[in-house]
Amino acid sequence: MNFEAYSYFAIILSGFVAVWMYRHSSKSQSKISDFEYLGWSAFWGLAILTSFQLIAKLFHTVPEGLTKLFGNPFATGLLMSILGLVGGICGGIGARDIKK
Repeated sequence: MNFEAYSYFAIILSGFVAVWMYRHSSKSQSKISDFEYLGWSAFWGLAILTSFQLIAKLFHTVPEGLTKLFGNPFATGLLMSILGLVGGICGGIGARDIKK
């Protein structure tokens, strides 16, 4: 698998899920362009991937199954998208409550 597909599935897709869920759960009414979606998706995707790697380093042990998982870009994209889903919902609900 080439790096472009890996970066798409691991970074952009998870960031898009986080951005979309944040906007949906915070009930945002403002429109943003596709370019802004791409920029925010790349930013939050990198933040998700970096934070996941920092957490793994914090525990000093990475299970063997997890290393195999990161060898498959589709599974990595799914795992990072789930993290983006949870993060986007939590952030959106928090932002919605702060707005009130």
